[in-house]
Amino acid sequence: MNIRGCIDLLIDGKKRREYKEHKKYAKLDALEKLSDRKLMIEKSELESTQSMVKMILTSIVVIFFISIVGFISTIGIRTVINYLRIMGSNNLSDYQLLEAKLTMYIVLGVAVIIIVSLIVILFLFIKSQKSKKELLDLYIFEENRRKKVRKDD
Repeated sequence: MNIRGCIDLLIDGKKRREYKEHKKYAKLDALEKLSDRKLMIEKSELESTQSMVKMILTSIVVIFFISIVGFISTIGIRTVINYLRIMGSNNLSDYQLLEAKLTMYIVLGVAVIIIVSLIVILFLFIKSQKSKKELLDLYIFEENRRKKVRKDD
């Protein structure tokens, strides 16, 4: 695919859906050409890797997400408390107040960026699992189609 085609896929949702459908039909055609044994082997490999990867990655992502959010929240709350403590003190210079305010904004800004990036990673992980599920459904569809053809014969 050329660069223009990639740009069109990024911009146009209709072309993106058509391209995804085309890929599914191509994969289904490839599955029809496989032997029964090869189809079953590929299906079982996909099922086993999907279940293992799903279980391991889900637990890792959840633990990592909770620990990062907890760590960031702790640092953010501590920074805000220090800032409020400094604001309550009347004998500090403007430079110290500015330094405390700047530190608070930097910590909270970095925390927001990290949390947003973790949420994006979580959505990408979910999308990856969805595409693997669609591929597994194609394998199951082809297997059921072959069983039906055998019954009819």
